[in-house]
Parts: sequence; C-alpha cells; structure tokens
Amino acid sequence: MTVIQEGRARRQFQSIRCLSPRLAGRLLDRLHAGQPEVVEFLREFLPVIVGSIRGGGEPSLDPPDPRLEESLRRQAAILLEVYTREAGGPPRRIQRHELENTLQRVLVAQLVPGHAPTHPGISTLQPGLFQWALTEWLQQHHHAGIHEHRSGWVLLRVVTDAFHEAAEPAATASEATLWTPDRIEEILSVTGDPMRRPALAAADQCRESLTPRLLAELERWIQTPDAAAEDDGALGIHALHLLASWRSEEATDVFERLYGLDDATAEALIGPARMFAGPWLLASVLRRAPERLIALARNVQASEGHRAAVFEALSLLVTWKELDRSDLLEMVRGLFDGGLTPRRHGLEWYGLISLVLQQSLDEFGPRAEHAIQNGCVDPVMMNLRDFRAILRAGPPPPAQESEPEYSQRRDLAEITGWLDDDPDNPNPDPDPQVSPRSAPPSDPKPFVAPERPGRNDPCPCGSGRKFKKCCGA
Repeated sequence: MTVIQEGRARRQFQSIRCLSPRLAGRLLDRLHAGQPEVVEFLREFLPVIVGSIRGGGEPSLDPPDPRLEESLRRQAAILLEVYTREAGGPPRRIQRHELENTLQRVLVAQLVPGHAPTHPGISTLQPGLFQWALTEWLQQHHHAGIHEHRSGWVLLRVVTDAFHEAAEPAATASEATLWTPDRIEEILSVTGDPMRRPALAAADQCRESLTPRLLAELERWIQTPDAAAEDDGALGIHALHLLASWRSEEATDVFERLYGLDDATAEALIGPARMFAGPWLLASVLRRAPERLIALARNVQASEGHRAAVFEALSLLVTWKELDRSDLLEMVRGLFDGGLTPRRHGLEWYGLISLVLQQSLDEFGPRAEHAIQNGCVDPVMMNLRDFRAILRAGPPPPAQESEPEYSQRRDLAEITGWLDDDPDNPNPDPDPQVSPRSAPPSDPKPFVAPERPGRNDPCPCGSGRKFKKCCGA
C-alpha cells in the first residue's frame, strides 16, 4: 500500500484515540480475532526484548510492567485499524514466522556484541504512522526506563512493518469488509476524523443496523444532557442528520422531546444543527405529525429558536406537498385564536408572521398586524411598516422544491461540514470553521425593509441569503 502522509497519520491516530472506552474496546477485539499471532508475539517477546536490551539476551528475571504489554496491544489495535481504513479492508492474517523475520531485520544491525543496542530507527515503510504510534506510546509511559522505551520502539516498528507488508492493495479490498455498522459508528463519533465523509456516504447501506444506535445516542442526550454536552457530540449531530435524511418515523418521539429542551440545553447540544438545518430536520422527521410541530410551537418550555423553526418547517411541508393548505390554514387560525401565548418580542411570533407572508395567508393580515402592534415581534426584526410594505408587494412566486433551500434531499457532508474540523490543529484562517460545541448562537439576522429587490437577488439586510428566503419571505 502507499505511504500514509504524516499529517493524515496524525489525524487518524488522534481521532481513534478520542473514541469512548466502549468503542475503543472493539479495536482490541478486532486485533485478537483478526491477528492472534500479533497478540501472542507481543506477549512473548516483550520480556525477551527487554532482557536483550539490558544486555543479557534472555528474558528478564524482573518481568516488565504488565501495563507495557497492555498498551502495546492498544497501539497495535490502533495500527491495525488505521491500515484497515487506509487500505479499504483489513490486512491478511500475519503468521508467526513473518513477525520473527521482521524482528530479525529490525535488530540485526543494532545488536552489537558487548554493547546495548541503539534504537532501531524510524520505519522506512510507514514513517509517519510509526512516528505517531511511538509518540502515543512514549507519552503513556514517559516514566518508564530507557530499556522499556527501546523495547516498545522495537516491537512497534515490527508491528508497523508487518501490517504494511500484509495490507491488501486498495483495489482488491472489499467495501463490505470496511464499512461495517461498527466502523461507521466509530468514525462518526469523532470530530475531525479524516474518514468522516466516506463513512457518512456509506451509512445508507447500513441504515437498518445504524438506526437503533443513532436513536440510542439521541436518547442519551435527552436523559443526561449535562454529560452529553461535555462529549465530542459528533455522533449525535450525525444521528440528527442521518435520521432526517432517512425520514425515519421511528425518530419522531425522540426528535419531539429533543427539540422541546430549554434554550441553554438545546444550544449546548445541537446549536450548529439547528442553525444550519433546523427546519429541514424537523420537517423531515415530523412530516406525518404536523400536530406535534404545532405542539412544539406552543411549548413555552422549549427553546424559542426551535419554536420559531416550526413555522419554516411547516412552509417546507407545504412546498413538498406533504401538508394541505387547508390544514395549514386551520393550524394558523388556532394559533392566532389563543394557541400561541402572546409575549413581548417572541421569536416564535416572528416565525408565525413570517409564515403568513411566505405562504400568502392574507386573511390573517389583520391579526398579524395586531400582534406586531402589541409588541409580540421585536421591531428590529419586523415592524408594522415593513409588514405592510411586503403585504402590498403581493405574494411571492411559489417556492419550488428544485431550489436548494427547499429541497428534501440535502448534502449531509456539506451541511455538517464543521465536523471536518481537526480539533488538534485548528484552521489558522481568520474565519475558522466551528466545532460542535463552539458554534456561534443561532440568533436571527435583523429584518431590514427591502427596496424592491428581485426575488433571487441578495437580501439588502446583509445576511447573505436570497431576498425571497430572508426579509422578502
């Protein structure tokens, strides 16, 4: 296989290192099941190498710390996983004699009679990968002695080179052996994993197996939001988007409860998702339960950003022809008739009045004006003059599903693009991408009255969105 560049090797190692103990345990299971000779080789040869380096050439009478062998197995498991990912499938099973031959090649030039060996050098087959395996191991055992350090150096190089020689060419690897539900879950659990996008693309073929896992992650968010907010968060964000793209009816209940969380909790857990795709997520999963969308809009305990997103979700359902206009009229009438509690500068009221304009619900114009006059909408976002100006301009052309912002199908890799970030090497550009737990708050842009721009022209408020989708809604 080709040489893995140092930067990519670093990202692979550090992404795998960030796996939870539960997921990391799978890597050790794969090592034991797929490469038993490597496990036995490390167990048997660690004391031999330590004894040789100490000068005796025999196993040490004072056996090495058992934690050294355990951590060598962990590093071997990570190496096996990296080779599997990069080659497109697992290396063939390595035989004992191959490991012994590789060990002999590594040591033959180093063991000089009467002298302690120097270190065996950097792997010439995979220098970047070996360097990161060694760095991780030395960091874990920086208090160990020089003999133990050199022993680990020798054995890690043997395993690195042996896996390289056993790796199958990418062209002959089987996609089925690479993209298992376990591996997809592991990759999607860590921000910045270099395999994130292909894993996301492969998730569709494992939909049946992944769905209960993704639902379980969102359920964990709801049950232990404080603990979940401290985690990486990538798996939950991917769960939201994958379940929405699959239009999973099984997710209806968990979505309703998740979007019913208070504002601070919701921002900590799903801030970026609700900012970039909140209405689409809601519309995709709750499309057959619009009454639940209305219940969310009325839920005074829920995040006001989520309550406002309900109305754009309803607009999407109308565009997708999954909500009849007559049903929409009945829902809006119920909200104006007391279903939506009046309050000062409520973001949900801005959402409702925007829906009236977007869907040309002119019969509710007087009620919308009354709500604006009573202060239900922040005048910075929309005042009475602006509302009347848009109403006089006449209804906008009907939204089309072919337009990207109204499409049912979304590019998941792009709308979750902030998860491509490398947390250990932040983008030095002036405008770096955000990480899942550091996204800016999802505050709306102020409303500015239009000066008759075209439907597809940039909105004059400076939001960067089209006029039809922003202030001209």
